[in-house]
Amino acid sequence: MSATSKPVTENWNGFRIERSNSSHYLAISKLLNAASRANFNQDSLQKKYATQFLGTDNVGYTAFDDDLAVSHQMGLLVPLLYKGEAYTGVQSCDSATHPDYAKKGLWAVLNDYMFRQLPAEGITGVLGLPNQNSYGIAVNKLGYQVGRIFKNYSITLRHIPVWKVANRIGLGEWISLQAEKSLKRYQCCPEPFNSFDSNEYLTINRTPEFLNYKTKMGSFFISLYDTTFWIKVRGQHLFIGDLKTHSSERFEQAMRKLRSICYWSGLDAIIFQTHEGSFEESLFATYYQGMETMPILYKKFNSNVPYHLFRCTYADLDTF
Repeated sequence: MSATSKPVTENWNGFRIERSNSSHYLAISKLLNAASRANFNQDSLQKKYATQFLGTDNVGYTAFDDDLAVSHQMGLLVPLLYKGEAYTGVQSCDSATHPDYAKKGLWAVLNDYMFRQLPAEGITGVLGLPNQNSYGIAVNKLGYQVGRIFKNYSITLRHIPVWKVANRIGLGEWISLQAEKSLKRYQCCPEPFNSFDSNEYLTINRTPEFLNYKTKMGSFFISLYDTTFWIKVRGQHLFIGDLKTHSSERFEQAMRKLRSICYWSGLDAIIFQTHEGSFEESLFATYYQGMETMPILYKKFNSNVPYHLFRCTYADLDTF
């Protein structure tokens, strides 16, 4: 794969289709905010797509009406590992169409451009995280296959939402920062563990470069009772990206301590999302109530890569 994205500009039904690059991030952030009422900005996209260590930092296409970005489909490069063999895949993310340009077929067209681009650059397949609106289109029109369902474990720490109340008077961010400070008292060096075995499953290849990339976006590692947690504080929640423990007893001790730290720091919940099948997930299933969410979809371009065996945790996704 080349180190820089090849510029592509074409016209489709009066819209200008361009391969996404960093010069588009301001326009794309405005589109994402208009479509989702989120708070994207140019700098956050620059940091999120800083995957030069995998060969390039832009995989995707944007549709423009004059200078206005009206639809966007991005792919985030991800390193994969199976039985000692390394591959490169893409996670489909940050898809959006401006409300004024809905139902014009733009999203499907941009995906078609991306699907034709990826195999030529050595990408083995695409992973998709659908919502209720995109699931049917992805499976029935874009050719995605259905993988394993993701499970969500949400541990409520208090019935009175302290953070939400504090946020109304401008103290929410302060509480989050104080919680992060308390947790960092137990910080340890990043560890390339994975609760799923790459000899059994297709996993994200957590190389030192990948860990460096992810931790630059606010996540960090802590150690409690011989249990390592990869975590991130966002708003009123502590998100566990992944964890590694040695026994049920150590897990129970570590979780009791983690819950105490988060409770006294003012956080409202601890959340862990993962595929089923790991030892750590089985411990969560024993002690906490889990809920099935949506499956992770896949579209493969290389038949030798077993995407049907793909397993991951929240740490591997773009939102962590």
